[in-house]
Amino acid sequence: MTWLSVAVLGFSLVIACGLGYRVAAFVLGVPSRLSRAGLGVGLGILGLGIPMLWLPRIFSAGGALLVAVGVCACGLVGLSRQRAPMPERDSWRTIVGAIVVGVLVYVSALAFWTEATVGRADVGSLYLHSALVSGISRGNFPVVNPFEPDYHLQYRVAMHTLAAGMVDLVGAHTRDVMPHLVAGIAVTLVATMYGALRTTVNAAWALAGAVVAYSWGPLYWVLMIGSIRERGLGEVLGVVMSAPETLAWSGLFLGGPFTMPTHNPTAIFGLIPAVILIISVQRAIDTKSTGAWILAASAAIYLAVSNEYLMFVVPAGLGAWIWMRRPFLVSVAARNSMILIACAICALLIAQTTSGVLNGAFTRDSDLGRLGLAINAKQLGQLPSWGFNSRGPWVEWANTGWHDTPIVGTEFLIDGGLVLWLLLATAIWVVVRQINSASAPWLMVAITSVAVSVLFRLEDAAPNLNRVAHAGFTLAIPALSIFAFESQSRGHWSRRFTKVVATAIAPILMGAFVLTAIAWPRMVAQVESDVGRLEAGARDFLLAHLEVQDRLLVVHGAHTTIELFDRRAPAITLDISAETGQFIPYGYHSLSHVNDYRYQYEHAQHDLNDSDLMALGISYVFLNPDKLSSLQSSEVDRKRADGRFRLVYRSPSSATVIYRFGS
Repeated sequence: MTWLSVAVLGFSLVIACGLGYRVAAFVLGVPSRLSRAGLGVGLGILGLGIPMLWLPRIFSAGGALLVAVGVCACGLVGLSRQRAPMPERDSWRTIVGAIVVGVLVYVSALAFWTEATVGRADVGSLYLHSALVSGISRGNFPVVNPFEPDYHLQYRVAMHTLAAGMVDLVGAHTRDVMPHLVAGIAVTLVATMYGALRTTVNAAWALAGAVVAYSWGPLYWVLMIGSIRERGLGEVLGVVMSAPETLAWSGLFLGGPFTMPTHNPTAIFGLIPAVILIISVQRAIDTKSTGAWILAASAAIYLAVSNEYLMFVVPAGLGAWIWMRRPFLVSVAARNSMILIACAICALLIAQTTSGVLNGAFTRDSDLGRLGLAINAKQLGQLPSWGFNSRGPWVEWANTGWHDTPIVGTEFLIDGGLVLWLLLATAIWVVVRQINSASAPWLMVAITSVAVSVLFRLEDAAPNLNRVAHAGFTLAIPALSIFAFESQSRGHWSRRFTKVVATAIAPILMGAFVLTAIAWPRMVAQVESDVGRLEAGARDFLLAHLEVQDRLLVVHGAHTTIELFDRRAPAITLDISAETGQFIPYGYHSLSHVNDYRYQYEHAQHDLNDSDLMALGISYVFLNPDKLSSLQSSEVDRKRADGRFRLVYRSPSSATVIYRFGS
């Protein structure tokens, strides 16, 4: 990595965001410079990301990103010839507040990624997301599953493709860049949300709505207060300082998207095109703007490959809003709904031509048919628990794993249910009294998301519909923010009420962010000393001498089983995946084709049998001689003697040896 490459990347992002700024001004009518810049960041991601869905087929990941920048530059030149509406002036308080929020969001995302990946609280984030970025940057596109290399990956890879272009362009190692990429995604979501809200509400309400949307979550801190009363403040603070991750995951930091970068950054990445789609459709219908419909179609395309679940939920919610908005003007509602359906169908068809879940659903082997989508007859009236993102001494039910929570009861109320009841009450009021409220499209999308999570189940992939509900609750916050702004402008009691609520929430939110910033260095110091890493020499050898498609067997002990989210998984295997994206055919999690690989891979590790190695297509064997069993050592010696193992790398410490396998 050089300063020149970093400067090129920075210039590329400026061009993309500049295009987004102009689109926000011309197409979406965003009023102020700061709000145009905020929404412009999300639109810039859209401008870079859409070309990146296909360009890596032709160019390297870094070259593809530069071509995408060229496309954005052409668009910027075209729009620059038009005179933009004069922007409103932003107050210095708004600018300072936005900067403070951006810094705190960035630091918080860094903290959680560090704890989850380096600290291995969530190894899935480390070895899956980082491995995909590393692999795509080395040419794994269209994406083959690096852990099941006979199959294309059925996963949302829009984020990874864009990140791979950035990694390849600057020539950096994924593990060093990924935390900052994830933090940048978190900031982008908040900025996009702010710009979208600013079209309807003032700057203060827009900033508040964006921050709360990012940091909403369960009210587990209420239980923490009870724990302080029982155990004393000193004991609880001792737990927090000794294990900051316990505090982070327990909901004091309000959870929601706030902690989602650690668990699944694609979940918050998919919210960016979702927000743009909502605001574009709203603008198109209000102003009959062709440009807004084109932007809506573009957002739908990117949403289809960023978050396939929201691709169905968001248009459905917007369609319901269209018909509710003009129930007696059937021709107008029909025309708008048909345009929306056309945008959705176009997005689904285009999604077939690139990597992703929807592509695999229709053209290749897919897990979608194995997920077990069914009507939720047994747990009707229940929602997936938010407790999966939470644990700690004051969250008792979180230890029960995945479960459904009745929507009536204390547990659900603390587990995020308060947002649901506010959402339902607001929706009823809007439908009965204020159908033309600017909050209506947000409300309908949020309600549709929650309804899907209530009515349906994916039996073999519970987290996925849980994330749909997560997205619905997140998008409910802007709706509530818009509704509160409209209400407080009408009556004295509303202004007083909203001031009281804001006064109560603000210290909690700021305390959450500040405590995260304080805990971050401790998280880093705590986990870095406990986790071994792939030696730099071995990493550089793999990157320089192996193709990403070469299959690697990692022998790290007599017998190794690797499970997603298993903190006992050998760090070296995870590091190889994260740093190189190398094909390591050990099977992936519980879906997909895990049984095609797992047991054979374990047998190959155990005795280095030729038939297992050849069946897996192994080209190289990565091992630590000091951790071999007597059986493994003798087999290595035999294979070296007859030429089946050829030494290609030995580290200076001899702790890492790589053999080429073949006759």
